[in-house]
Amino acid sequence: MDKIRRQIDVLLFDGINVLDVAGPAQTFSTAYIDGIKAYGLRYISIDGPAVRASCGLSLVANASITTMSSQTDSTQCHMIY
Repeated sequence: MDKIRRQIDVLLFDGINVLDVAGPAQTFSTAYIDGIKAYGLRYISIDGPAVRASCGLSLVANASITTMSSQTDSTQCHMIY
């Protein structure tokens, strides 16, 4: 697995536009600096379960925001929402 420089948390919530998740996720997932993966992505929701996007698509979170807050140094947390 590639070493990553930054961890990005993508907040998922009911009614989110799929393009608001897919566009940034694709961009961050393909970024490399000096041959090293620049960003790792985690998908989180408020309470952990899957959410339904505005188009009806279900998106599954890796964790809940409450779980992440106890595991992540907030000075290193970068969230997209």
